[in-house]
Amino acid sequence: MKILMIHGSRQSGELFRAKLQALEKMIQRAFGSPQLPGAEFVYPTAPFSLGSPTGTSELRNRHGAWTWFHSDSIDGLYPELEGGLDSIGSVLKDSGPFDGVVGFSEGAAAAGMVASLLEENRKDAFAQLEAEGGIPYPASFATLDHPPSNLWSAFRDMPPHTRLIAPSTIPPFGRRRCTFWEAWIVSLMKMHQ
Repeated sequence: MKILMIHGSRQSGELFRAKLQALEKMIQRAFGSPQLPGAEFVYPTAPFSLGSPTGTSELRNRHGAWTWFHSDSIDGLYPELEGGLDSIGSVLKDSGPFDGVVGFSEGAAAAGMVASLLEENRKDAFAQLEAEGGIPYPASFATLDHPPSNLWSAFRDMPPHTRLIAPSTIPPFGRRRCTFWEAWIVSLMKMHQ
């Protein structure tokens, strides 16, 4: 099983991995049994630098602060969103295929987008919306030969209002995320069997 891990804003792939070492070890142990193949995690770093953080941890200072897209706009536009998706598309192409995608905060939004973009017939939906003034289907996904995601999970503070995409969702939302880890692993194992 291979999972794409998408960090949040002001993080890096390396920092996200450091924060999730305990979870990764728990999953590796769970999937290390003879009945299940091992789990592999890929932690890319977002393409846009937010500069060097100051007054933070040594790990954060060493790896910097990165974002998948800029969301400082109040008009609902996200500059460089396509660039962030292109970066993720490159990871899918070069390191995939992935069985699932997990994201934290801004990365949770990106994970949901990725799972959605990998669904069948998604290009057709974009074509219709683009004709009405929406954005085009991301170019990096248009040429991608990647199967739909089997699962996606988003570490976020609020549950989604509705289910908009097909892949199974493992929802470890809440402010005390670590309390959900064991249930999350059990759900992940059931989905993979």
